[in-house]
Amino acid sequence: MAWPARLHVHVLNESMTGASSVWNAMLGMWNRVKSEPGWDPKAVSPMLGSDFPIKVNEIGEAPTIPIPRAAVAAALAGTGAPAAHGDTPPLMRVSRPVLDPSRAREALAPMLTLDGMLGCAVVDGSTGLVVARELREDQPVDIELAAAACAQVLRTHRQAARNMGLSEALEEIITTAGPRHQIMRVLPRHADLFLVALLDKHRTNLALARFQLIEVERSLS
Repeated sequence: MAWPARLHVHVLNESMTGASSVWNAMLGMWNRVKSEPGWDPKAVSPMLGSDFPIKVNEIGEAPTIPIPRAAVAAALAGTGAPAAHGDTPPLMRVSRPVLDPSRAREALAPMLTLDGMLGCAVVDGSTGLVVARELREDQPVDIELAAAACAQVLRTHRQAARNMGLSEALEEIITTAGPRHQIMRVLPRHADLFLVALLDKHRTNLALARFQLIEVERSLS
């Protein structure tokens, strides 16, 4: 086929560690492309037509994926249910738990009562973006930069764990640099999300901070 004159190439330079992270990355790129001026699917390629084989909704919604009719008929053969007929194949809804940002902020709020707490957040590990945050106004920190850095640390540790043959999921990472502690805890029910807490090393009881972060994790499970 002849390539369209208006062709842009986008490169993702992050590792994809699971099906959900691939979906998040592709959905983000899809919505980015759709927002470009003059976007017209039929103008890009006549092969695409007016519809797409994969129907992608906005980010945060579950995508709908057409399932081949033969696969549906085979699945229904053992149940006695009639197979669907018509030109439109059945759609499968791919669902995943979605964390409400307002609920996440409510869960994080008690963390600010901890002495030495600088800020805490729920972070999307696949993108490094902050989902919800709580910060001290008197000690501002760049939580966006910290979240992106922690997401990279988490990906590196997961890769290292796989290389060492560890089958158990990573639960917690604690790093110390200068006067600061950073605690990261993965949310079991939301595999792509994790909690991060930034602490003043000289004022914080690390054991108490870990306990409170575990309580936040339980409240979001």
